[in-house]
Formats: sequence, structure tokens, C-alpha cells
Amino acid sequence: MASMASANAKPGPVHLTEEQQKVVDDRMKILAPLMDCQHGRSALAAQIATQVNISEANVWRLYGLWKKGGPNALAPVPRKDRGCTRRFKDHPQLRKFATAKLYELGSIAAITRTIRREWGGPLLPCDDGSQPPSRDAISRFLANEISLSALDIARAPKQRWMAKHAPYLTTGRGEYTRPNEMWVGDHRIYDVLVMNDFFPEAGELAAIRLYETAVQDMRTRVIVGSVWSVNPSWKTIATALRQGISRFGMPESFYCDNGKDFRKVGSRAERNVVAEEENRMPGLLARLGIEVRYCTPRHPQAKQIESHFSIVSEEFDQALFLRHGYTGSKPGERPDFCREQEKQHKEFLAGKRRESPFYAASRFMQMHARWLYEFNHDRPHDGRGMKKRPPMEVLDELLPAAERQIPDMEKLEPLFWAVEKRIVSNCKVQLNNVSYSAALQDTDSQAAMHWANGKTLAVHCDPNDPSYALAFEDAPSGRLVARLVSDELAAQAPRSEDEIKGIFRQRARLYNAGRELAERALSGVPSEITLLERRGGIQPPAPPLSLPRRAAAAAPRECAEDFIERFRKVN
Repeated sequence: MASMASANAKPGPVHLTEEQQKVVDDRMKILAPLMDCQHGRSALAAQIATQVNISEANVWRLYGLWKKGGPNALAPVPRKDRGCTRRFKDHPQLRKFATAKLYELGSIAAITRTIRREWGGPLLPCDDGSQPPSRDAISRFLANEISLSALDIARAPKQRWMAKHAPYLTTGRGEYTRPNEMWVGDHRIYDVLVMNDFFPEAGELAAIRLYETAVQDMRTRVIVGSVWSVNPSWKTIATALRQGISRFGMPESFYCDNGKDFRKVGSRAERNVVAEEENRMPGLLARLGIEVRYCTPRHPQAKQIESHFSIVSEEFDQALFLRHGYTGSKPGERPDFCREQEKQHKEFLAGKRRESPFYAASRFMQMHARWLYEFNHDRPHDGRGMKKRPPMEVLDELLPAAERQIPDMEKLEPLFWAVEKRIVSNCKVQLNNVSYSAALQDTDSQAAMHWANGKTLAVHCDPNDPSYALAFEDAPSGRLVARLVSDELAAQAPRSEDEIKGIFRQRARLYNAGRELAERALSGVPSEITLLERRGGIQPPAPPLSLPRRAAAAAPRECAEDFIERFRKVN
């Protein structure tokens, strides 16, 4: 019979606390004999009431609740006025005032003092002579009146509120992706001061904080590339990508933020490039055939690599360097011993100390390389789809070394170069504050650059070797125009008198060749004055008899190729 009654009941989904479940179990034990009884229930109910020391009416009340709603209906129900006090119920001004002060002050103690100060005044009038609510009453009311999300939206910055309270979508991570399907990259500045002994762009032995440009495989969490710098740029991104591609193969997509350096490497690599944007210079990812995806702006949760940086901050920065240059993640959290170490380092630079308290940058990078190796190979990862296994173990299982398609990096190397559109002026182009022109020995490139004056060329330059560059036509043909060298490096070389004379002879040859080319182009074609005279029937005057007539000029040839060929023969 008990089972039939339970089957007929249709209780809604209810969550019971441990205290409520204990009360339900006790009441079910009380009602158990009555549930199975078919005859003589009145006498049995009276006997149960005597045994458990409750009224018979209460026994029947519990039995009715169970029969109507099942076991969950036996749970004690909290009072409807829970969390409310008579003060707030009777004084609407008090509810509004307390709510406003919570947004403004954020402190229950401060709100309590303010309410007590204004109680009975014009802001909180009290005609019945009642006392102001206690601190506990104010705390209970505000806890039920305002959610933490509503409080943070008024007091916290938008980015922090979005990261803490806003809903987000679960992207294709974990077991839903595969290795090399998507890589994610970002820059991070380390919270550790080191002594510079490696980077020439920073002061020698200066106390600096290093940037890491890291690239991570989204499926396996392997850090495929890691590059150190003082000022990260698209060059560090390119180097980190080169490291990953040379070891694990080419990714299908690259996921990154919206910074200028990432926009530069991702130019024209978006999924849908509109026609108006097709004239942009293709970035590194477009040249490599890798699709780019940009994350939601100002939303740290959007990039998976941020969780890796959190691990680094906790297990590397703070754990290892807490008393060796650790600066804290915020200026207000900088430890006192870090300030003391900065003073000691200044004394070291002034010659007052034999050693600096900071680690050398080269040593710091070596320690990080070892830590990163252990992260990839030994540290269990509890991310989605990792099953507490090290990242490299997951990668070796899903993409064994024999199946990784590593491209020919020598052929791929020019794709990592910088590409900029530049206008040729005086047979030169300017790229990254460096002037490039054709070498004196390369007559073909000299003639081509002279012919390209005033035109726009696509200049390719290796960021790791700015001494030379390649100039291509900015056209679908993409033909190589000239090989260029840095004028700055060439000017540093010693010049002989013969070389100086050779430069002036080169200038004269270029001028004469260009003048002859112009005369050829004009010969055989009537001028506008001649055409005007013909239209008006005006006869030109006869030439003086003492001047010999010039022979007819040869037919014009293809201008550009003829100029280059003639310049080559002259040289």
C-alpha cells in the first residue's frame, strides 16, 4: 500500500539539506506502521502519538503530507518571512537607503553606522519611536535583497565582473579537438626582476622583467613554442611559431588576442576576408596557410593559455622566486623584501656591493626551460580531456612522432620574413628605419630599381638579419624585382677612390641610359603641337638648308626590358 501511495504522489524536484533529510527520515520511521496498515488506523495513530509524544492530529497531518506529496513533503518548510525584519517591512525608505548604501560603501559595518546616524532624521523618519535595525538584521536583509553579481556590477570594473559573473560558452577544447587543430598564443610579463646580461636593447646589468611569447596546443596543452624578449612583437610570435612548426608540424588555426602584433601576423588570414580588405599586405599566418581567429576583446577567459600563465605565476614565479626578485602580480602587492633587493641592486651597480640579489636573465631563462620541460613531460594536467596525464604523453598518444608532418623549414623560412609595401625613391626603399638599395656589383638589380622609381614594391626582409632584403612586384605575378642590401651596413665598409668614382660613373650611366630611353620612346610619335598644326592645316617652317636632316629613328622597342639590357651591356 505504501508503494501504491508513493506511486500516486507526484512530488516536484526538491533539494533537501542534511538537516531536512534527517527530519524526513525520522518522520518516515514514525509513519511506517501507519503506511502499511489497512484496518484500524485510528487506534494505530493514537498509539503512535503516545509512543513519540506528539498529538494524534499531528500524526494525521504528517500522514496527509506524505500521501499528497511523498517523502519530500515531510521536510520542514522555512518561514516565508525568513531574512526579513519588521523594521525593513514597515519602512520602505529604509530598504531603499540600505540598498543604495550597499552599492556606495560595500561595508555592512559602515552601512550600520550610517543607518544609526540617520535614524529618525529626514532620510529615515521614524514616528513610532522604534530602534534602528541591528547589524545582523541589516546583513540578512541585504543578503536576500541584492545578489553578489548586482553588487559587483556597481563596484567592480567591467572586465572583472565579466570574468566572474557573465555566462560563457564552452569552446571546442579537450576531447572535442585534436592535436595541431588549433594553437593559441599570447605574451606574458613575468613577476620577477632579473639582472640583464642577455638583451642588448636593455641596459647592461639593469633590473628588468622579461616577457615570454608562448604558443600552446589547445588539445594537449603542450607549450610548442616559447620566446623571451624585453619588448614582445610580431617577431617573437613568428619565432615561437617557427619553433612549434619545426617540432610538431603545421597547425590548422591560430587563436590569439586583438593586439597590433597579432593583427599584423594575422592580416588576411581571417576566415572571411571582404573584397575591400584584399589589398592589405598578407601577414605571416596567411603566407603559411594558417587560419587566424581572434578572441573576445578584454575577456581573459577567452584564451586557454591564460590558465597556463596562472600555473606559471603560482608554481614558478611565486613558488621559486618569492625571495629572489618576486614583484607580486600588482604594484600594491610588491613584497617589502623586493624593495630592499632593488636598493641592494642599485648599490651593486654603484660598486658598493660585490653581488646583485637578482638572478641573471640567462640563468632565469635556463631555469624556466627546465621547468617548462617538466611541465610538458612530467606534470599531470587536470584540464578537460587530459585525465591527469602530462601534456606530452597525450600528444604522443594522439599524434605519434612518426605521424607528425614536419615541413621543409629551409623552404619555409622566407615566409617568416617581414613584408611591407614601400615606394621606391632615388632607387631606394625605407624599411624599419633602414635604407635599402641594390648592390654596386648587381647591375640587374640596379637597373630594375631605377626603373621602379615611384612605384610601390613589396619588400621582404628577414627580421633576424636586416642586412639584406628582396623587392617583389606588388602584383598578382609577384615577380622578383631586385635584391637589396642595407645602405647603413654598406656605408660602414671602407670606400676606395675607385669605388667612389664608380658610384659617380654609375649615376652618369643611369642618367644617359634613361635619357636615351626617353628619346626612343618619343621618336616616331608626333607631338601634341604637331597634331594641333595638322588639325589646323598649319604648315611647319622648312628647316635651314645649312643644317643636315637627321636620319629617321629606329622603331621603339619594349621599354623596360630594353633599358635593362642596354644598362647591362654598358656595365
